[in-house]
Parts: sequence; C-alpha cells; structure tokens
Amino acid sequence: MDSFAAELRKKGERPYVMYYEAVGPLGIASYVLLAREIFVQLREMGITAQYLFHTSGSGSTQAGLILGAKHFQLPLNVIGVMPNHRDTREERVRRIADNANRTAEFLDMSARFVCEEIRYDETYAGEAYGGPTKKGMDAIELVAGTEGIFLDPAYSAKSMACLVDHVREGRIGKKDTVIYYHSGGVPLVFSHSEELSA
Repeated sequence: MDSFAAELRKKGERPYVMYYEAVGPLGIASYVLLAREIFVQLREMGITAQYLFHTSGSGSTQAGLILGAKHFQLPLNVIGVMPNHRDTREERVRRIADNANRTAEFLDMSARFVCEEIRYDETYAGEAYGGPTKKGMDAIELVAGTEGIFLDPAYSAKSMACLVDHVREGRIGKKDTVIYYHSGGVPLVFSHSEELSA
C-alpha cells in the first residue's frame, strides 16, 4: 500500500492509506454497547434469548459481546465462528479472552474471562484461506431464499452454516430464541458470482 501510495503522490494525487490494525479496548467497547442494545431490546419485547451466533475473525466483536453479556447479565451463549485459518483456535480464544479482560479494565467493569469460557467453533472455516465452503454456500441460498438477506461466502455464511447445523442437529430447540449478528461482508458475494448463480 505504501509503495502504491508513493506512486500516486508522484503523480500529484493525495492518497490516504488505511492500515488494518488490531482493535483495542476503545473499539471493542462499541460491541459492549451492542450487547447493551440487545439487552434493552429483549427486555422491551419481553424475550429471553439463549444464543447469539456471529462470525469471529479477529475476535474483537466476540470480546465485546461476551463482556457486555456478562456485565448486563444476559443469559446468552455467544458463539463465534472462525471464518479462516489465519491462526489457530487456541490463539484466537486466548486473544478473545485477553481483549475482553483488557476492555473490562478500560471500562472499569468487574467481569473477567478465562479461555475455557469462550465458545468458538473453528470447524466451518474450510480449507482455502477465506474461501467459500459447501455448507456456507447452502446457507447463503437458504437465507437469501427465506429472508431476502445476503451473506458473504468467505465470512458471514460460515457462521450461519454453523447455526443451521445446530438447529438441524437438535442442539438448539424449537423453544430457544437465537440472535444472529450479521456483521457484514456482502461485497464479497460478487466475487463468487459463478458459484452463486449456479
């Protein structure tokens, strides 16, 4: 990015280079607020939810959600699903717990986490880095056809595939309430148009 930006500057352009950096406690705090919003909405509707599924790549989202769930006493099983094999399950779980604890300190919250508390599923990532999976593609078709919502093959489709399997295998019952947090990734749908149009 830096070399490309330098080339653009030589041509008189003014590029702004955005670096992808690890999200710190301030960014993770936004997901604590998301948990609070979920808490408020559930209370207003008189509903108790048992599960919250989402895709958990860097783990920042999950760190904030588990901290918020514990702080606001939400009886949610927050289940993060690994979208790729950039690192190991153990590394990600440790990072999630560490980030949740650092954010708790930052926000002066008493909640603390150990790795054994983190619910994280690495089995839906697939073989290719960030590539689509058969179960993910099936989840895209199911959710698009029933809800009109598009998932991304490399990211959100994998956590939905995990949720679908939990339901089909009876690990989630008919009386359970589930929240699915769709955290983005839609533009990548277009890079897999051949598979999806088939």
